[in-house]
Amino acid sequence: MIELVSPCLHRIHLSETDVPASYHTLDMTIELEALLNRLRILHNTNVRNGTTSYVTFDDGWRDVLLIPKGFFRQHSNLQPVVFLTDEQFTDRPRWMPLHTLYAWMEDQGHTLDDLPQLGIDRATIKDWREDEQHTFLLKRLPAFDERPDYLSLQDLEILTKRGWKVASHGPEHSDLRTIPPDRLRTMLEESLTYLHGFGAELWLAWPEGRWNDEVVTLAHEVGFTKQFGLREEPRRGTSSLVEMRTLW
Repeated sequence: MIELVSPCLHRIHLSETDVPASYHTLDMTIELEALLNRLRILHNTNVRNGTTSYVTFDDGWRDVLLIPKGFFRQHSNLQPVVFLTDEQFTDRPRWMPLHTLYAWMEDQGHTLDDLPQLGIDRATIKDWREDEQHTFLLKRLPAFDERPDYLSLQDLEILTKRGWKVASHGPEHSDLRTIPPDRLRTMLEESLTYLHGFGAELWLAWPEGRWNDEVVTLAHEVGFTKQFGLREEPRRGTSSLVEMRTLW
């Protein structure tokens, strides 16, 4: 049996200083040429096996535009997909809470090791709803007025013309398992409205790769046709409806 590899990526850089140091520490960024080389190898493997891999990019970073325009057309056994939260389908999305934190840390010269002394526990924050994350960080960090470097709606139009797929990274970037089922159903239905409005795929990549069989069944019931998780994330269920990706 052939095990299909579908990479999950976040940031892409040309030089190390292009993205805050926290992304390097967390292995959430990859140098462009290193990425392209790995993708070429994956494409060739797929050609031999007669398979196609999804190459997925979470959180909507504009870095993906660094990938040469015709790359995926030349490597047709790779299908690129960007996953966006609901807010990232709007004209002026806010920074995601942890992205705000990493940008502030870079500006202040802090590292992840400094967070305990600053009264900030990154792992705990990730367990909260997104509004709770925003509220906590706003009490400790200055507001960021500039637009985050996320893909604009115009950027998304460009990518779709190049053959990229656009899909959902959830109604918000938090552990959706913690939301009461009736409320989550409503939120997922709202996510589908954004996808329909853009003409995007009815696919869902669970934030942080966290899911259980109950939320997967709910997402399937409301109309999501594909769901994606992460192999490296232990907080997940067993449903065969979820396709597992590998962090690169």
